[in-house]
Amino acid sequence: MLIEEQGKIKQLVKIIKEKDNQLQQISVLTEQIQILEQQNQKLQTLLQKEKEQAKDLTIELLRRDRQIFKLNEQIANTPQFRRSFFPKN
Repeated sequence: MLIEEQGKIKQLVKIIKEKDNQLQQISVLTEQIQILEQQNQKLQTLLQKEKEQAKDLTIELLRRDRQIFKLNEQIANTPQFRRSFFPKN
């Protein structure tokens, strides 16, 4: 009977050690998940800033494109430009 009890105790010790090991692994994984979540949050913030910057740059490009169009229109309406394309014959 004592041998049976010792066997059961050894089994319980083994199970406890396995469970402790699993808890340690869970703890490590939990820390890694928290780190990844923090990194993800930083990346989301950076992505949002990049999107805002891209929007601002697009607006600026459109504004400049409009300016170029207006300048081209002004150039096209100058007498020198008209004479170069439509010379008097």
